[in-house]
Amino acid sequence: LKNGWKITTYGEYDADGNKVRNPSALPWEKNNFNGAFEMKSENGNFGIRIEVQRGRTTPY
Repeated sequence: LKNGWKITTYGEYDADGNKVRNPSALPWEKNNFNGAFEMKSENGNFGIRIEVQRGRTTPY
Protein backbone atom coordinates (compact mmCIF):
# COMPACT_ATOMS: atom_id res chain seq x y z
CA LEU A 1 0.00 0.00 0.00
CA LYS A 2 1.05 3.60 -0.49
CA ASN A 3 2.09 5.82 2.41
CA GLY A 4 3.18 2.91 4.61
CA TRP A 5 -0.27 1.48 5.37
CA LYS A 6 -0.24 -2.12 6.59
CA ILE A 7 -3.00 -4.72 6.07
CA THR A 8 -3.39 -7.71 8.38
CA THR A 9 -5.94 -10.53 8.18
CA TYR A 10 -6.97 -12.89 10.95
CA GLY A 11 -9.22 -15.90 11.05
CA GLU A 12 -9.90 -19.32 9.67
CA TYR A 13 -9.24 -18.43 6.02
CA ASP A 14 -5.89 -17.85 4.33
CA ALA A 15 -4.97 -14.93 2.06
CA ASP A 16 -6.35 -16.78 -0.99
CA GLY A 17 -9.76 -17.30 0.64
CA ASN A 18 -9.32 -21.02 1.32
CA LYS A 19 -10.59 -22.39 4.63
CA VAL A 20 -7.77 -23.43 6.97
CA ARG A 21 -8.33 -26.83 8.61
CA ASN A 22 -8.86 -26.64 12.37
CA PRO A 23 -8.32 -30.14 13.83
CA SER A 24 -9.19 -29.00 17.37
CA ALA A 25 -12.69 -27.74 16.42
CA LEU A 26 -15.58 -29.62 17.99
CA PRO A 27 -18.15 -31.04 15.53
CA TRP A 28 -20.63 -28.17 16.09
CA GLU A 29 -17.85 -25.60 15.55
CA LYS A 30 -16.71 -26.92 12.14
CA ASN A 31 -18.93 -24.48 10.17
CA ASN A 32 -18.31 -21.47 12.40
CA PHE A 33 -16.43 -18.52 10.96
CA ASN A 34 -14.30 -15.98 12.78
CA GLY A 35 -12.15 -13.49 10.96
CA ALA A 36 -10.94 -9.92 10.82
CA PHE A 37 -9.36 -7.43 8.47
CA GLU A 38 -7.22 -4.67 9.94
CA MET A 39 -5.57 -1.71 8.22
CA LYS A 40 -3.16 0.55 10.16
CA SER A 41 -1.13 3.62 9.34
CA GLU A 42 2.64 3.33 9.38
CA ASN A 43 3.00 5.05 12.78
CA GLY A 44 0.03 3.20 14.31
CA ASN A 45 -1.92 6.38 15.14
CA PHE A 46 -4.86 5.47 12.92
CA GLY A 47 -6.43 2.18 11.99
CA ILE A 48 -9.63 0.43 11.07
CA ARG A 49 -10.65 -3.14 11.93
CA ILE A 50 -13.60 -5.12 10.61
CA GLU A 51 -14.45 -8.31 12.45
CA VAL A 52 -16.97 -10.97 11.44
CA GLN A 53 -18.34 -13.97 13.31
CA ARG A 54 -20.83 -16.66 12.49
CA GLY A 55 -22.07 -19.54 14.63
CA ARG A 56 -21.97 -18.13 18.14
CA THR A 57 -24.77 -20.41 19.31
CA THR A 58 -24.03 -23.11 21.89
CA PRO A 59 -24.87 -26.76 21.21
CA TYR A 60 -27.09 -27.06 24.30
